[in-house]
Amino acid sequence: MDPLRKVYPFLPPDYSRWVGCPLYRIPDPYGCHDSYAGHFLQELLDGFAALEIAPEVIRSSEMYNSGKFSDLVEKALVAREEVEGVLDEIAGGGRGAPRKVKKSWPFQPECPRCFSLQQTYIIAMSGSTLSIHCDVCSERLEVNLQAGGGKLVWRCDWPMRWAHLGVTVEPFGHDHAAAGGSYESGQALAERIYGIKAPVPVPYGWIHFKSGGAMHSSSGRAISITQLAKAYPPEIIWWMLARRDPTVTISFDPETTLLEEARLLRDTMERGGAYAESAAIVKSIVGIRPSLVAYPFDHLTLVAQLSQFQPEFTLEILRRSRAYQNANVPVTQNDLEYIRRWLELYGEHYRIRIREPGEPIVSARVDLRSALDALRSTLQQIDWEAQAIHNTVHETAKSGGVKAGDLFAELYRYVIGQDRGPKIGWLFETLGRSKILQLLA
Repeated sequence: MDPLRKVYPFLPPDYSRWVGCPLYRIPDPYGCHDSYAGHFLQELLDGFAALEIAPEVIRSSEMYNSGKFSDLVEKALVAREEVEGVLDEIAGGGRGAPRKVKKSWPFQPECPRCFSLQQTYIIAMSGSTLSIHCDVCSERLEVNLQAGGGKLVWRCDWPMRWAHLGVTVEPFGHDHAAAGGSYESGQALAERIYGIKAPVPVPYGWIHFKSGGAMHSSSGRAISITQLAKAYPPEIIWWMLARRDPTVTISFDPETTLLEEARLLRDTMERGGAYAESAAIVKSIVGIRPSLVAYPFDHLTLVAQLSQFQPEFTLEILRRSRAYQNANVPVTQNDLEYIRRWLELYGEHYRIRIREPGEPIVSARVDLRSALDALRSTLQQIDWEAQAIHNTVHETAKSGGVKAGDLFAELYRYVIGQDRGPKIGWLFETLGRSKILQLLA
């Protein structure tokens, strides 16, 4: 029922005609659903399905247009002066201070001709019939609340839904929980207008990108749950949320968060600890795939690529590592598909292509040449095992008077042609001593 705010970048210019109209009235820009609202609702439901969430869906437009909300809507309009007083008192900051925006009618009428919600206003009310004026059509028209006719303004719409649906617990973003916010005014309207007790509030924090800023669908700076569920296994998404207090802000990076959360989940499943109860909850809801517990996820991203995403070959390569030489937990095709999609969508720096011997090394550093020569000599002697390789790189950097980070980056350039990648120890161990020595020559 909310109006389209603006012509977003993915919409054609002629959608300017629909700005201010309710989303259920607007054609699907992709032409595959009955409306704009229907298209994006289905995307959300697809994301829920991937997380094994099966909600009951109640569509606002159907509730308004069938007249199911009409008695409660009328109640708010008849008591509009009292409603206005509550909103002035609470949304205006208390002590009767007026709000910046005042609407004597807490209702957005929908023009029956052009469907505008934002360029209409109420002239009079008689029973369930509203006389309205539409500035777009330049006409006086009538709408009947029994057949919809528009929607209550947000601060009144929310408590009206509580009353109709019998809501007892209501989660919402922490912005609505602020003093003078929508929950506080909704609580007052629920009691004074509808004679009900407001639901138990459960405010939650935002998800912020690590690069800065909260996710906002209105700005386009967001990742939909549908897209995320293509690349993140469902247990990782549940785990990311379930192990945290709902009120905290989650710092999120679509590339690194998967690796971090998978690492912590694996550690918790192996050793228990503070998050053991959260892991048990996740396991009971969606299960936890055995491969996530058996093998480090960042190592799996390397092996999956080397095996060309073939399950049996993946296990064969895993067994090359001393840590997993007796591995018997299979990695399924479904597991590998999640890795493939994550690499395609977010894991750019973890995609690998082994450099061919003799192929030029982009951005090679002359000042690290002697450290590389020393490292190559040492690598011929050591036990070929991931941790030993990792330690050797650190020791070589220290003895050569260079920064370990610079030496690691140079090794990535020599082996995979970029300055970041999977853990050096696992990468080298998996590729084998002779291959690494050849690439560093």
